[in-house]
Amino acid sequence: MHLGDSGLALRLMHALLADELRAYSADDPRTLELRRQIGELQKSTGDVESARSTLAGLLDDLGRLYGPDHPATVRVRDGLTRLAP
Repeated sequence: MHLGDSGLALRLMHALLADELRAYSADDPRTLELRRQIGELQKSTGDVESARSTLAGLLDDLGRLYGPDHPATVRVRDGLTRLAP
């Protein structure tokens, strides 16, 4: 991504996510953080709909796992709110 190829970065991050889901649970903090990073990258590339979908799913999982006031939940909820039309 830092080299300017966000599309490649997203493809690699999605491949890494698939690997992480095979190695760890979907609720593992590493997997959750990677999903957040994917959503943020989608947002930064202007793919708002994909970012909204990624972050909304993540928000549901974080809320279920940690509750609505956990810092990770708040961070994703705030990022999702900034995507609202």
